[in-house]
Amino acid sequence: MGAATDVRFFRRIHAVWLAAEGKTFAEVAQTTALGLRSVYRLVRRYLKAHRVEDLADKPREGRPPKATGLTRAQILRELRRSPLGLGYRTNVWTVAILAHRLNQRCHCGIGPRALHNRMKQIGLVCKRLCYFYYQRAAHVAQKKAAIVRKMKGMPANAVWLFEDETILRLLREIRRAWSLRGVQAQIRTSGENAKCVLFGILNPRTGHRIVARGQNMGQQYFQRFLRLLRRSYPGRQIWLVLDKASCHTTPTTQAVAESLDIVFIWLPKQWSELNGVDHLWKELKKNISANFQYRSIEQHADFAQRWIFFLSKTEALHKAGVLSKKFWLRAFLPKL
Repeated sequence: MGAATDVRFFRRIHAVWLAAEGKTFAEVAQTTALGLRSVYRLVRRYLKAHRVEDLADKPREGRPPKATGLTRAQILRELRRSPLGLGYRTNVWTVAILAHRLNQRCHCGIGPRALHNRMKQIGLVCKRLCYFYYQRAAHVAQKKAAIVRKMKGMPANAVWLFEDETILRLLREIRRAWSLRGVQAQIRTSGENAKCVLFGILNPRTGHRIVARGQNMGQQYFQRFLRLLRRSYPGRQIWLVLDKASCHTTPTTQAVAESLDIVFIWLPKQWSELNGVDHLWKELKKNISANFQYRSIEQHADFAQRWIFFLSKTEALHKAGVLSKKFWLRAFLPKL
């Protein structure tokens, strides 16, 4: 038993040894986790010649390999493609769907289990995903330069603001939980998931913030927020840096903004990190929303708004990335 290197071989020797010491076959089966009939066969095999080597597995060829013509490059090439674009109703490849795709494309006749073993052999593992925006605007450096050139024409008395929205949900966002290794952490939920939207602006020159609440991201709530901005900055033209969300681009919203003397500066598509308010939302979700269950969506929104307002001007600008030396609109900030 001390020289055995194979687990199966070790358990078989152990079973015969226990039987030789007078244990019943039922006790041997319970101790070694072998079947009762297996214990009978092992003892019978050993008694034929009293050789321990007879308990080892005999050499065998095993099941013949399938899809020997399927190469590593073919598997990786299909994995790089989007299953959604190929007609499958999923964004990620499962082994079963990938096997179906390879059988259609390569006519290899491979099953999910055989494909799973093949994928492990070539170094593929199942891991956490990293999300990215596939429709993200390209050539962002040129787009940022175009925004800078446009903002150079901003009047001296105009106010420049970042604007963005975020959705708050009653159902808490779980980001961390303790659990034993190998045991899945379970979280009790009520099933209720009310939501509301926070509209916010940040003045990168002064750190001033305005946050208003809406039921959804409809254009009527955004237009109400624009009127609030006009009342907060009377007599000055407002230059609003924001993304192209649907509530921002509707003709009605454009007309309201023009009547209020508000100029929209469009950010490149899916480049949320260029918006200072988006960085504030991330800190808000981490410190207020994540892992906490509120009694109502109104209570959640109240805590979120108070967190934004209780930040000092320096804290708000720091969390928004405005104080960074690499801030992309640093040229328009007042000289420190």
